[in-house]
Amino acid sequence: MKVSVAPLLKQPVGAQTDFKVTESPIDPRGDNAGLIEAGVSSIDADIVATHTNPGAYLEGDARASLSQRCSRCLKPIETPVRARFAEQYYTTIDVLSGHAKEAAPPDAKTIASDFRIDLTPLLREELILATPLAPVCRPDCRGLCPVCGRDQNDEPHQHEDEPATQVAIRRTVAEDLYIFMPAFDPADQTVSLQITINPLVNWIWVGFGVMALGTGIALLPEATFAFALAKMPGEAATTAIVLLLMLGLAAPLRAQT
Repeated sequence: MKVSVAPLLKQPVGAQTDFKVTESPIDPRGDNAGLIEAGVSSIDADIVATHTNPGAYLEGDARASLSQRCSRCLKPIETPVRARFAEQYYTTIDVLSGHAKEAAPPDAKTIASDFRIDLTPLLREELILATPLAPVCRPDCRGLCPVCGRDQNDEPHQHEDEPATQVAIRRTVAEDLYIFMPAFDPADQTVSLQITINPLVNWIWVGFGVMALGTGIALLPEATFAFALAKMPGEAATTAIVLLLMLGLAAPLRAQT
């Protein structure tokens, strides 16, 4: 809906005029058809326009009904919405002399050369901001059943607890076996199994153990390592190193079992 503010701008600064926008239901081919994009089915707005130095200052109160769906049960509902707003519009041409005025600030709303203001975009923006994100048909709406999808308001019901499943693991040197039951249908007595085989997983831990053992030996002081080798017979030193390696290899395997 467009309104003319030319008569208002010809009056002294501070003068006011009232506009009213009322339509129920909104005509898809009427002046307020743009409100349907925001889901508005009816509108009742009172707007006061004030002549200011920059142009016209609009403030008002809009009450509307929005066509939505309940966020719990998905039934169509009508949501009442109320929005209070205020917006400054800038003139680009002097209404009396016809001379161009200073440019309006960036992103400011301006009044066209015909001195008419389209109220539909303003009302649409304000009503969208006031629209609830999760409307409900009633505060105690039970919503839809997460298992079968039926409306709990019309058919209150409960389902038997589904059996819990756990991942089964069998570890060997060559591979790891995982068996998981993602679904079980008590009515049909059918089971779905998911089987995964990961080869050579334990060898990753073996490699980690070798790296940890090598790092520990490398961090030993050189004098201490040389002293230990000098005090031990050659065969004993070799045997000790082999035992340390075996212990390092076995430790990750024991941690996995």
